[in-house]
Amino acid sequence: MAGYRAGAAARCYQRCGGVAGGAQRARLQSRHDRDRPFAGWERPPDRRDFSAFHRHGCGDRRRYWPVAWAGRDRAAGAAIRPARIGHGGRRRAGAGGLALSRARAGAGRGAGRADRARHCAVCLEAHAVIRRLFGLLAIAWVIGFVWFAVSLPQPAPPGQVDAIVVPTGGGGRIAQGVRLLEQGQSRRMLVTGVNEKVTPREFEAEFSVPPELMDCCITLGFAALDTRGNARETARWVEQQQVRSIRLVTSDWHMRRAALELKSTLPAGTQVLEDAVRSQPSLWTLFYEYHKFLIAWLVQV
Repeated sequence: MAGYRAGAAARCYQRCGGVAGGAQRARLQSRHDRDRPFAGWERPPDRRDFSAFHRHGCGDRRRYWPVAWAGRDRAAGAAIRPARIGHGGRRRAGAGGLALSRARAGAGRGAGRADRARHCAVCLEAHAVIRRLFGLLAIAWVIGFVWFAVSLPQPAPPGQVDAIVVPTGGGGRIAQGVRLLEQGQSRRMLVTGVNEKVTPREFEAEFSVPPELMDCCITLGFAALDTRGNARETARWVEQQQVRSIRLVTSDWHMRRAALELKSTLPAGTQVLEDAVRSQPSLWTLFYEYHKFLIAWLVQV
């Protein structure tokens, strides 16, 4: 074997042209490689050039010593093959082990498919419940809006009360309150939510209120900024005046939310008579007020 290797090395050395031929061929090859891109394994980036011995394949031992390497490959295959087939090199036992492994893998895949099917069924059922819930909420919302827009509160019949409460913000509210006060249906009136820059004389001139009625019976409230503020200001005034019954005068589309806020803040035992002022609200006004009423109702609940 040693002699074979020495002879193969000598023949390879002769083919490569010896020391002089190898050097000349290396120079020529390097000169030839200057104008072409990187040639794969011949010119790695970390080396300037290969020797002629390796460039022409003489460094591949499998190519020039096939007998020795074939023997080593057969020995390695003989050592590895029994482990692939089965215990002790018996093909029957190996086939049984493979069949068992395949059966277990098939059972695992079947169980995985069953779990995925159950998971999908649960997800579909949950999605169906959620869709039903959203559908019921949408139906309830539509029915509530139709009820809110169609059945607006109506004016109340004449009756005697301790005080009249008028929130500002809509046409005809203050005029209706002044008219009820002049008719003698109450002895005092609170106008809540008035702008702080408005004086009593300006209010008197704007709504044609007699001076004596303005001085004795009408109170202007400047603390409220919204419907909830109107309710709080009215509750404080009712407690100070020891009022037991009031007539709430506001627009028909605003009456539900105003009464809801007012009843939640008034002292216990105070009666509220809802006297709506008829109007012609737009669809957007009804839509916006309906959602504000829903929010106020949810806060109260």
